[in-house]
Amino acid sequence: MKTTKKVLGWQIGTRYYVQTVTHYYVGTLVAITPQELILRDVAWIADSGRHGEFVAGGPPKESEAWPAGVEVIVGRGSVVCASVTAAKAETK
Repeated sequence: MKTTKKVLGWQIGTRYYVQTVTHYYVGTLVAITPQELILRDVAWIADSGRHGEFVAGGPPKESEAWPAGVEVIVGRGSVVCASVTAAKAETK
């Protein structure tokens, strides 16, 4: 699997809020492939609450975390939008 440190704005080691066509995630980007983003210390954001407050660093209304250290693979084709985040989603 070919990975890289930076691809068109993505930066390894940076924490992102990623919106896909079906789910929202917060996690640290650890690898990029041509087809996928690999995130670690990830929380699924079930309900962000007020979106502007959440992306500015506020806590989500509801989230569920993967166990610490688990890598979550997100298909790049499903990504609608993403941004660097200070959101305080809980991870285990």
